[in-house]
Amino acid sequence: MNPVVSSAALFDRVDDYLADRLDVTKKRLQVVTVPLTNLSGRVLATEIRSGVDLPRFRRAMMDGVAIDFQHWMDGNRRWLVGDGQKARDSTATPTAAFVNTGGRVPETLNTVVPRECIVPRNPADQLDDAPLIEIVEGATVQSEQHVAQVGEDVKVGQLLLAQDRVIRSQDLGLLSACGVVQAEVYCRPRVAVALTGDEIVMSGGTLAGDQIYDANGPVLVSLLHRDEAELIAIEYLGDDPDSLRRFVSRQDADILILCGGTSVGSKDFAAETMRSVGTLAFHGLPLRPGRPVGIGGTGFATVFLLPGNPIACQFTFDLFVSPLLRGLAGKSTDWPYVQETVQLSELVRSELGRLDYLRIARAEAAPSPNRVRNCRFGESIAEVQPTLVRPLTSGRASNLTSVSEADGFVLIDVACEQLTPYDRVTCYWYDN
Repeated sequence: MNPVVSSAALFDRVDDYLADRLDVTKKRLQVVTVPLTNLSGRVLATEIRSGVDLPRFRRAMMDGVAIDFQHWMDGNRRWLVGDGQKARDSTATPTAAFVNTGGRVPETLNTVVPRECIVPRNPADQLDDAPLIEIVEGATVQSEQHVAQVGEDVKVGQLLLAQDRVIRSQDLGLLSACGVVQAEVYCRPRVAVALTGDEIVMSGGTLAGDQIYDANGPVLVSLLHRDEAELIAIEYLGDDPDSLRRFVSRQDADILILCGGTSVGSKDFAAETMRSVGTLAFHGLPLRPGRPVGIGGTGFATVFLLPGNPIACQFTFDLFVSPLLRGLAGKSTDWPYVQETVQLSELVRSELGRLDYLRIARAEAAPSPNRVRNCRFGESIAEVQPTLVRPLTSGRASNLTSVSEADGFVLIDVACEQLTPYDRVTCYWYDN
């Protein structure tokens, strides 16, 4: 069997499995009422319609004076500044009213002339105190100009935001202006994390013997917050199958993450535990790093078995956990990383049938003349050279400094055996 085709098909099956879990979990997510100020980033469980017109009254969109446009059409250029509510009298000087942006336009008036287009009839008067004003020669005056009509923006009963909409910061202004103070949203997916291994100690604790500080917990918490998940528990479990079974059997989480103990060593109980409590749909995928990753489920939760290697843990979280969480949060399942086409500075070898996670750093490009290409109309412009990056391939795969030093990463596809110097590839930058 062709290993490349086999690996690609395997990843397709993983994607299908996670898509099914997304659908099942999303239907199970409950609804909660959240106040307006906490709605940003949440997913609407019900549509929201307006209970008011916006604006509620005819509103001036410029500072100036409100006039009756018909008087302008009748040839009047001089206006008596009054309250604007007096009955119209075509035999007398028509009335106008000073208005400010956002203010009410009097009922008898229908056009706003900008402030810069009016002057006092008596040059000695201050404009704001002038009893008589004129519209300057050449000013543009049109019917209903600079006047927002009732319901022009939003009408009573109009749909403001649809169900399943991810609420953005700018949406809050619209909702608030329409009098909305709260909304029903889906609960965020609840996630519980277990960090396994007798040797793992929370950072800051006391180390004994062969114990080491945990490097995965803070990273996972940060990634869960990024992907709009609700972390309900983080536990440190030893190499104890009973503790693992109790953790996987919990019913208060939508997603369970077991970090560590996923390989085939004498103290690696994660896979065995999953088979005894639920189902283990996948265990061991053609990745570097991250081969011992596992994915399964119980009747209540999707379960991810992430490797204890910190770099593999982060990579497999992004590859498998993140799309599920982001989909449940109503967001795009694509990675939240800025993409750019870059050039590699040196040869990188891979293995057919394996997906490689290659960390990269920005490199100083050697001076070289810009290549020039011809454009239409005989123009010539310098061709933009892509960013040059260097692979971080030195040292062991578990070295944490390679992640901290990295500016981003490149994926080497299962059908690719090597990337040559100056190959152009897609880079995912860690810094957005």
